[in-house]
Amino acid sequence: MIPFSEIQLSDKPLLDNYLCKAAAPVCDYTFTNIYAWQTLYQTVWAEVEGALVVRFWLDGEYGYMVVGAEDYSRVMTALLAETKESGARLRLVGMTNEDVERFKVWAAENGGMERFAI
Repeated sequence: MIPFSEIQLSDKPLLDNYLCKAAAPVCDYTFTNIYAWQTLYQTVWAEVEGALVVRFWLDGEYGYMVVGAEDYSRVMTALLAETKESGARLRLVGMTNEDVERFKVWAAENGGMERFAI
């Protein structure tokens, strides 16, 4: 299992380091937004294969936002293992167009797009 952590104010410098590299300049990629909504969405974070992964509780299931993945395949493989272990589907949120394209390549190599929710 991925060791997710609650978001603390002391995490701001580390999370900002990832979030400032996000390809989409939207509020979903700001520490303030993630921190402020964590109670409502049970938001937690982890570093996975050199990327920031933020997990949210959305509509009765977890959604994952990935930021700063240099090796996208390794991050997705780790997330797929995480969701399989819990019996959930892999649901990705806050994806940029570039993320979607990288995901399509990975998904084609891992059973096809129909297995996943974006």
